[in-house]
Amino acid sequence: ARPENKGKTIVTILCDTGERYLSSGLYNYEEE
Repeated sequence: ARPENKGKTIVTILCDTGERYLSSGLYNYEEE
């Protein structure tokens, strides 16, 4: 991977997994 695209790939992964974690109920304990 190119250095200039290194951060972009990480951001994309975090955004994708972030939505999955939220929908899976990982953050539900914070709402209680």
